[in-house]
Amino acid sequence: MTSRSATISAGQLGRDRPPAGDDRSIRVLHLIVGLGTGGAEVALLRLASGLIRTGVESRVITLTSGGTLESSFHDAGVAIDPLAALVASPSRLRAMRRWRPDVLMAWMPHAHAVAPVVRRIVGAPRIVFNVRQTLAELAAMPLHSRACISIAARASRWIDAVVYNSERGRLDHVAHGYAARRELVIGNGFVVPEAPSGAERLAARRRLLLPEDRPVVLFVGRDHPDKGFEDFLRAAVAHASQGDATYVVAGRGFEADRAGRWSIPASIADRFRWLGERRGSDLTEVWRAGDLFASTSITEAFSNAVGEAMSFGVIPVVTDVGDSARIVGDRGVVVPPRRPDLMAAAWREVLSLDPAERARRGGLARERIRREFSLDAVVDRYASLLRELVAADHAA
Repeated sequence: MTSRSATISAGQLGRDRPPAGDDRSIRVLHLIVGLGTGGAEVALLRLASGLIRTGVESRVITLTSGGTLESSFHDAGVAIDPLAALVASPSRLRAMRRWRPDVLMAWMPHAHAVAPVVRRIVGAPRIVFNVRQTLAELAAMPLHSRACISIAARASRWIDAVVYNSERGRLDHVAHGYAARRELVIGNGFVVPEAPSGAERLAARRRLLLPEDRPVVLFVGRDHPDKGFEDFLRAAVAHASQGDATYVVAGRGFEADRAGRWSIPASIADRFRWLGERRGSDLTEVWRAGDLFASTSITEAFSNAVGEAMSFGVIPVVTDVGDSARIVGDRGVVVPPRRPDLMAAAWREVLSLDPAERARRGGLARERIRREFSLDAVVDRYASLLRELVAADHAA
C-alpha cells in the first residue's frame, strides 16, 4: 500500500481514483460538529495525523464553521470542509465525490444522527460511528442531544461499525439501543514525552509564576458541569485547611478575569492560579509544573486529561467514572464521584509523600501510559479496522 500526502489540492481532488483493487491509499472522511478544543476534537486530530503513516488519508467535514483547532488540522495536512459550504458549492461537492471516500466516520451524537444523509451526499460506501461519551447523565443532557442519540441508535442497525473509546460508553450505548455489524473499544492514545527533568519542572513553575517550594495540584478541563469543577473547589477548600498547595486551573472558561464568579474563601484565594485555555507548548508547561492531577468529573468516557497528566509523570487522583479507573490502574488514586471530602483526603495522602517518592510514582504512571495507551497502537487498530471495511467492500 503506497502512502499519499494528506494535503490535497483542488487539482488532486478533481482526479478520479484508481478502480478498486489497485494499489492506493484508503480515504476516510471524518464528520464532526466543529473543531473547538475538546476531547473528541483532540482525539480526531491525533488520529488523522497518525493515520498518515499507515497510508490512510483523512479529510474532515464539520457541521459548524470555525474552531480553535482548525489551524492545527491544517498544519497536520488535513483538509476541512464545512458541510454548508460543501452543499452550497456544486463544484466543491463534485470534487469531494471524485475524491471518493471509502469510509465516513461520524464523531459524537449530532454527527451520528446526520451521517446517513451526509453519506449519500458524499458517496461514502461505509459508515463508522465513533462514540466518545457515556450516558450516565443522559437525563441532564439537552433535549437536542438526547434526540440525536435516539436517532443514532435507530440508524446504528444499518451502519458498519461502532468504535467506543471506553467500555463504560459501550455498555451504556448498547443498553440504549446502539447496534451495528461490528463494535469494538479503542481507547485514546498518547505520545509520551521524555520525562521532564527537575530543572524543566522548576523552569515551568517560574514561567507560570508559581511558588517553587509548594506542591501543585492541577485541574485541566473546560468549564462544563460534567467536569465537576465545583467539587474540585470544595476539595481545594478542605485540603487548604490542612495542607499547603497551589491550585492551578487551566481550561476554556477558567480565565483569570472570570475567577470572581467562584466562591473561594479570601484566606486561600491567593493559592489559586487561573490560566484559561492552554494548548501545545503552553499546556506542556502546565503539565511539567504539576505534582498531582485531579479529575473530579461527574461523567467521563475515556479522559484525555488523565492520560496526558500521567504521560508527564503527574500522579492522578480521579473519580470512578467512565474508564478513568482503568486508565489509572494502580498508578494513582480513585475515589467516588461527588465526594470532595474523599478527593481532598487523597490529595493529602499523595502530597504527604516526600518529593523523591512522588517522582518515583509519577514515573510509574508515565510508564503505564507508554505501555498500555500509546498513540501508535491506537492508530494501528483504527487502520486495521478501516482496511477490513474497505477489503469487505471490494470483495462485495
